[in-house]
Amino acid sequence: MRAYETGPAAAGPGGGTIDVDGCPACLRGVGDEAWPAALGESPAVLCVDSDRTSIGSARRAAREYAAVCCPRVSSGHVELVTSELCTNALRHATGWWRLRLHTHVGRLVLDVDDDCLTLPRARVPDLAHGSGGLGMMLVGELTEAYHVLRHTRGKTVRALFAR
Repeated sequence: MRAYETGPAAAGPGGGTIDVDGCPACLRGVGDEAWPAALGESPAVLCVDSDRTSIGSARRAAREYAAVCCPRVSSGHVELVTSELCTNALRHATGWWRLRLHTHVGRLVLDVDDDCLTLPRARVPDLAHGSGGLGMMLVGELTEAYHVLRHTRGKTVRALFAR
């Protein structure tokens, strides 16, 4: 599985940094900065949260965003990863989540924030009783990589799709 935990400075494995290159959406996606992005800010950002929409609506919005902004990325994969990460925040964190998508440095960046410090973890799937366990495995398989970014108000799970 291609994942690692990072801190608020977006440090990657071995202390390197995640490829944010001063991108305001990437940088603002980590930590306590306010969202949504300012009107007209580039790159275009899709931002929805559980206070204003359902997981189903977020899933459809993510699929449409990917189809328009990153046609080479599988919009079905984006939809499934959105569903898994938002559902994890609902089931395993406090229930609140925020989804953001934008394009940057040849990638589609999908962030799901929640306000819980508990890190997601892959677990053995329960195929007999259907109680889950496939979510993070699917995220790992359908994305180029994913990262867990901790910050003072919880965490961000950032999934990267090559476009």
